[in-house]
Amino acid sequence: MVMRHGRNPIGPQGLLGSYRSLWEAQSTDPALRVRGGGGIVTTLLAFLLERGLIQKALVVGTSSTPPWAEAKFITTPPEAYAAAGSKYQRIAYGALASQVDARTAVVGLPCQIRAFQERPSAIRLGLFCGINLSWRGIRYYLKQNRVDLEAVERLDYRAPGGGMLVTLRDGRSLRLPPYAWLAYYFSTEACLRCTDHTNQWADLAIGDRRPEWSTVIVRTAVGQKVLADAIAAGRIVGNEISLDDYLDRATSPLLQKELYGGYVQDPWVRVRGRWIEWVPLRILGFWSHFIQKRHKRLIQKFRNKWR
Repeated sequence: MVMRHGRNPIGPQGLLGSYRSLWEAQSTDPALRVRGGGGIVTTLLAFLLERGLIQKALVVGTSSTPPWAEAKFITTPPEAYAAAGSKYQRIAYGALASQVDARTAVVGLPCQIRAFQERPSAIRLGLFCGINLSWRGIRYYLKQNRVDLEAVERLDYRAPGGGMLVTLRDGRSLRLPPYAWLAYYFSTEACLRCTDHTNQWADLAIGDRRPEWSTVIVRTAVGQKVLADAIAAGRIVGNEISLDDYLDRATSPLLQKELYGGYVQDPWVRVRGRWIEWVPLRILGFWSHFIQKRHKRLIQKFRNKWR
């Protein structure tokens, strides 16, 4: 039963986990907002590096080989800008994790950030995560759009204006339509069982709110200070919001993961066998509409109950 009283009353640890405040915020740099988000993570990394508050940051940046994303350290603001943008892949930090210290910022998905809960780090910047697309899904999507994998130089997983931007080795670029729904068919068992959408182990958790604006969940004193300093320096603008404000924009990943126990509980979404790679893209797209309609009904049911 959804209760309206209390700060964060839903579930054993609350629907959003432990937090100090909720914000909507955006970077004051318009070039960082064109991807549809608020540009908060890149702005914070550049700000912390410029001020000498961190020496490096562990991030997922771009790569010239599949899956065109890799774990790396960045040490300068230009490198932070170059690494901007979502990479819809689960990239292991591996041996790089042992090089993280108290002067290092870590950016990651809930499964990545959780590994640093007891390790020293300057700040943990957590990304919201729905259901991640596997490498099989990316390979399927490119092949279905007649893109030769050997010819790909770079993928912009979340291109300005939406969809995917593929840069080929011959210099040509291809824009492909939105594809997030493919994760319903191409995800890993670990992603299906994950129940953390809002990155509950981060110092600051950041996700989309509306075009060019992000939700920022301040979870710790460290996160609170970094956000306040960036706002005071004019690098970020933001407004504190209430839990009601946040839940009025509740999304299906939030409900499916943190309220309903993960996508594994959704009878329409399962890890499929290899046969799914032989189904035409248009057929999977057609079927995804029924899944999305179901999720929209769940959202509306939740909002009516919450109010």
